[in-house]
Formats: sequence, C-alpha cells, structure tokens
Amino acid sequence: MDDDPDWVPYCQRTEWADVTGIDAGAGRGDSNPVVSIAYSKPHQELKAYFHACLVKGEKSERVLQLTSDMIAGNSADYTTWQYRWEVLQELHADLTQEYDFTRRIADESAKNYQLWNHRRKLAKALGPDTAQAELQFCKDALDADAKNYHAWAHRQVVVSAAGHWQQEMEYVQQLLQEDVRNNSAWNQRFFVLQHTLDQYHSLAELLDAELNYTAAQIARVPDNESAWNYLWGLFTLPGCKQNDMARQERVGSWLWPLPYWVFVIIHA
Repeated sequence: MDDDPDWVPYCQRTEWADVTGIDAGAGRGDSNPVVSIAYSKPHQELKAYFHACLVKGEKSERVLQLTSDMIAGNSADYTTWQYRWEVLQELHADLTQEYDFTRRIADESAKNYQLWNHRRKLAKALGPDTAQAELQFCKDALDADAKNYHAWAHRQVVVSAAGHWQQEMEYVQQLLQEDVRNNSAWNQRFFVLQHTLDQYHSLAELLDAELNYTAAQIARVPDNESAWNYLWGLFTLPGCKQNDMARQERVGSWLWPLPYWVFVIIHA
C-alpha cells in the first residue's frame, strides 16, 4: 500500500462512497493515547473503514476485499482475520479460494498465529478430502524452516483427522534421513508412534522395531541428543518402565565412549 503508486484511497473509491470511516478510538477516551501505534496513513484509513463496517455488521464482497487489504498491512490483526472468516461464512464463499490468499501470507509470515488458525478453520470446514493440500502447505513451510511449530501442530491435527499415519511416518523418516539431528522430526515420529500402538502385535515387537531404528540413527551420529531423548521416550510408552532401558543389552553396547548427559538419560 504505502509504496504502491497505483493505490487508491478508500475515500476516493466509488464503491465506498456511502461509507464514512470511524476512528476506532472515538468515544472511548483514546483520542490521546499514551502509546500510539504508528500505523501508516493508508492503514489508518483502512482501520477507519473496517471499524465502520464492524459497527454496521456489514458482511459483503467489498468487506472481504477490505479484510484482504487490512491483513496485507498487518497480518497479525486477529480481529480482521476473525471477521474475514465470518464474512466468508455469510457469503457461502468458495473456501478453496482462500488457499491462494493464505499462501501469499505464509510466504511473508510463515509463523503467523492468525494465519494458521485461519488455515485450520479452512481444513475443518472443507473436510478430509483436503488433507493432502494441507500437508503440502505444511511441508512447504517446513522446507523453509524445519522448526516451524505452527506447521508441525497443523500437521498433527490433519494427520489425526485423516488417519494418514503411515504417510506421516514415511515423511518423518525422510526428514531424519536428511538431517538426523532434526529434533522436530523425532518428536513427530514419537507422536505417530503413540497413535499407532495397535498396529503392533505386542510391546516387544514395537520395542524391537524402534530400538533397531534408533540404533541405526545413533550409529550415524552417536552424540545426537535428539535420538537419545527419543530412546528415553520409548520407555515411557504404556507398559514400559523407564529403568527397563538400562537393562537392554543393545542399549548398553552403545554407551561408550559418549558424553555424560547420555548416561543421565539412560539412568534417569
């Protein structure tokens, strides 16, 4: 907006001629706030028109566009995101059109709480058929930042709802193959394991499979704290005791020479 030479102020737009902007602080004693947010003049105008629409309760196509402009200027504006969702519901809009909108916001601010909250509402409204699109959206965010908490949390919701456990395990194994120190991927592997316990015939079968996998990863990088923490986590599963880990002969064979903190984990 601020740097767009083609930007037309709302007060000069014919489709908004019937609306007069309202200062959100008017009538609340906020005319001289102690600390004033330094909004640009274009954004101040947008806020005034947005507040006028809130007061009237207007939910229309032009208000939908107004929320787009508002979010472009301040993507952390929770009130605008919430009202946008209400407008979409009122208009019975094609929610798949929101994919392009949210992707543009993600490209600029991938750790935006409001963005991921909006995306979760979309996923819930559109149903399990959109699971692959949601997982790809998360993957794109994680490709840019492997520790994006919002993307991992969203993946957990989508995978849980759609039941794509095997696909998620394969994805996590790919990530760990690329970077065995990826603590977020280890955490996601444990999340999947916790929800797929019934796929194993016995606890012994599960432990055998996971200990073999973990051993292979520890062999790659012996002082990888993420892998050792995952090992400790295995013995917190139902039916296990944490001190059983120290009795595993194969675990004992991995211990020397290793940092002191590994022994703390093993004997915790």
